[in-house]
Order: sequence, then structure tokens, then C-alpha cells
Amino acid sequence: MDVTLVQIVTHSLNADFKIKGTVCAFLFYNVVEFKNHKEVIIMLKAILVGADLTNDGMIDYYMEELENLAKASNLEVVYSMTQNIHRITANLYIGSGKVEEVKMFVDNLDADIVIFNNELSGSQVRNLEKIIDCRVIDRTLLILDIFALRARTKEAMLQV
Repeated sequence: MDVTLVQIVTHSLNADFKIKGTVCAFLFYNVVEFKNHKEVIIMLKAILVGADLTNDGMIDYYMEELENLAKASNLEVVYSMTQNIHRITANLYIGSGKVEEVKMFVDNLDADIVIFNNELSGSQVRNLEKIIDCRVIDRTLLILDIFALRARTKEAMLQV
């Protein structure tokens, strides 16, 4: 297993940690080990965002499924929001007003990551991260993180 020394500042905690296991490129691995070898799990706080394009009544089901995926990746879901939209905004996916609302919740709830239920382009992620000032991922990257978290063999780790 790879071990990397990092400095984490989260939830008023400032200390050097060693990350146990393989560090995933998408999310921070939450199982850490203090220098004195006591193990602790830091639950990163997540806000879930869903955009309902179809208005078919399935958004609640999809958001519940996204929450379960976040929990499987050791994330604490602190808030979930949806927006009915008629068309995708090219630069942000959702409307700028909703993005400002997400930013407000990130700031007030000290969220570490925002997870979108919908697939985002690279430029949308970059634009959202710039405005929200928080890590932004979509459902696909969350699922890949879960695969990486559970991969045991070298072949499985390479596939992820």
C-alpha cells in the first residue's frame, strides 16, 4: 500500500496525518492514522445537488441513491437540493442563482465537497469550483471513487 504524508485542515483539526491505503484521485481518503498510531475517521461533509430536466417525479429517487453512494464513500451528507431546469446552462449546468445558493450552504455548513447528480463537463466543474470555492464532482466520479476504495488486487486498482 502507498503511504503519503499530508497536512489536513478540516473541522478545526490541524495535524499531520498518514493516509492509509491508496489515495484516490477524486476524493480524499477518509481513513487516517495519527503520528501516535491512533486511527480516526474524518467524515468529509458533502452537499448534494440535482438538476431535474425531465420533471418525471424520479428526482427524489435519484437523490436518495446519490446520498447512499456518498455514504458508501464515507461522506457525511449535510444538505441536499434540487432544481427543476428546462435546459442546461453551458458554463455552470444549473442557473447562477442556484450556484450562489449552493455557495451559501457550503459556507454556512462548512462543506468539503459538492456532488452533482448529473454528469458535468470539465469546464463546468472548473467554473463551479471557482465560484463555490469547494471541490465539485459528479455522480460518475463518485462511483469511480467507490470502486477505487474497494479495489483489492493490483489488477482491480489499475482498472479503476
